[in-house]
Amino acid sequence: MTRYLMLALIGLLAVAAALTPQPPLPVPGDIAASDPPAVAVCAVEEGRGRTTSLGIVSVVNGRGRFTAFAGGRPTGSTIFETGSSGSTSIPVVDISAVGIAAGLAELPDIDTGVGSVVVGEETLSANTCASTPARQTILGGGSTLSGESLELQLMNPYAGEAVVELTVVSEVGIESSDTLATVIIPSRSSIVLDLAEILPGRATLSVIIDTIRGSVIPVGRFANDIDTAIWSATPPQQDWFLVSPGGEGRRSVIVSTSSPADVNYQIDVYGPDGLVEAMIEGVIPGRGIISVDLSTLTDQQVAIRVISTGPVASFLRLDRDSGVGLTSGSTSPSTKWLMPGAASVGESTTLVYILNPDIEDATVTVSERRSATTAEQFPVPADSLIVYEVSEISADGLAIESDVPIVATWLTIRESSLALATGVPVLDG
Repeated sequence: MTRYLMLALIGLLAVAAALTPQPPLPVPGDIAASDPPAVAVCAVEEGRGRTTSLGIVSVVNGRGRFTAFAGGRPTGSTIFETGSSGSTSIPVVDISAVGIAAGLAELPDIDTGVGSVVVGEETLSANTCASTPARQTILGGGSTLSGESLELQLMNPYAGEAVVELTVVSEVGIESSDTLATVIIPSRSSIVLDLAEILPGRATLSVIIDTIRGSVIPVGRFANDIDTAIWSATPPQQDWFLVSPGGEGRRSVIVSTSSPADVNYQIDVYGPDGLVEAMIEGVIPGRGIISVDLSTLTDQQVAIRVISTGPVASFLRLDRDSGVGLTSGSTSPSTKWLMPGAASVGESTTLVYILNPDIEDATVTVSERRSATTAEQFPVPADSLIVYEVSEISADGLAIESDVPIVATWLTIRESSLALATGVPVLDG
């Protein structure tokens, strides 16, 4: 009899476990900024003739939540599943129509990339959503010449108020403006500063963002008469990789430092003839900024490595008659990359640029993530850069694997616009 009672008890426990609901996802804003949680903070826009979709690519099949917030409160939320492909796409217009705002994505795994793709009738931009706030970040690459707009968006998805101090540097040196001295960002809010109105007529701008209290995720929003671009501020480091498309137009590398002392730098170039070390050398003045025109070197695609004696932030700007793109570089070659939002825009071409800075040849696999995932494998020689054209345009994003560490960037081109973004490295891969 005891045996039957035990079996019955086990059966009841199994039924109870099956009926127990999954633990709820955390409430947006409850995440501690000091922890390394599986989250991403995204700049979104609904209005001005533009709409945002979020691409999500993960190493797992799991559940998450995306919440848009503005004015100190959530404005809409949705639960998502990455499914068997490990990917999904979220149209923000289905959640909230909030103008320029921000969103918090709570992810099924820390190795998940989230990207925002903003599409207008004649404009296109993309940006990888940041996952970890930093005490100091730098945003470089913008300008405020005639016909140009530059906005600094400061996003605070956390429960406490944040305070930042801004130092703006241009080609004339450190700028002085009471508007930019100290900025308060309330909890679950997003502040947008119009730098073109505050500092018009600047050919090169760099913003140093020091967080005094709380946590902030900064992004830049640029627009000219042709196109738009969105890109993230980044913490300064001493070693950077950037990958540049070839073709017409101007391709600029912008390097900025927050150090009060001069910083020496060198630029190694991976081009048609392989690796050329220290092709360009120079000095960045304390809290200064330099711009290097890659178009004078070659009209072909190139990758560069920026090595410096002090912490700097490096950015790539692509200016064409058909559009503009801006992205920060990468400090970490990896064997796995996620490209959320890549190959998701209809009537366009997506190109993936893959740099192999290793001394060994690489075997690379590119997977187009959607309900039916497809993949293609090919070699990438040591110290070289190749371009891969995505065969179809209907993916939530791309995933890349390699047997040696690589660096990957993607470019989507439409007839009248383009989007440029560096991928998300999976650092434990």
